[in-house]
Amino acid sequence: MSSCNAGKSNISGISNISSNSNISSNSNISSNANNSSNPRITESPIDTSNITLYERSYAIATDEQKRQLEIINDDKSMDLPGQWTRRIMIVMNDLPADTPVLTMSLIESICRSNKVIEAYNAGDIFEYTINAELNKYAGAPDWEGGSGIYRCIYFLNAEKSMSVMIYFNSIYFVKLQPDGSTISVSLMKYDQPFSSLISD
Repeated sequence: MSSCNAGKSNISGISNISSNSNISSNSNISSNANNSSNPRITESPIDTSNITLYERSYAIATDEQKRQLEIINDDKSMDLPGQWTRRIMIVMNDLPADTPVLTMSLIESICRSNKVIEAYNAGDIFEYTINAELNKYAGAPDWEGGSGIYRCIYFLNAEKSMSVMIYFNSIYFVKLQPDGSTISVSLMKYDQPFSSLISD
């Protein structure tokens, strides 16, 4: 996942995990890419209050960066409105290309930390807290967005067949099956070693 030109794959099933509840998009879960303290963003000559990371980045990008951003923006494999945050940040040199991908052991240690457990029990601050903790290592989510329900996704392998998804005040491990179906497990309620989820 270190490449900003990761290939397209049939991963729309990952983004289409349904929920009977409906929540609004929450920009406060967004990665450091939306931090107004970033000089690349604040130097933009246009009003950035109501535009996307892609649009902000494109406004200040070099010609080569614009070409790469256009390739990223054309990737609609998630079948939902959103953005490839990690790839955009890498193109704009706001995130090192060799920033590591999250591992299940790291995710487990984060999910079972007192800070995250307390946030989960509190409810309304969980999504912000878990996103911030994951971004300490991953830098940014791979993809974020949604329609009605905001999703924040970190892929765990190059094939994008395994991921963790933050949405609806929880975090889920999602595994794409060969037949196109998905397995989804709520990690905050999972009492077994997380490594068992990725075992064949």
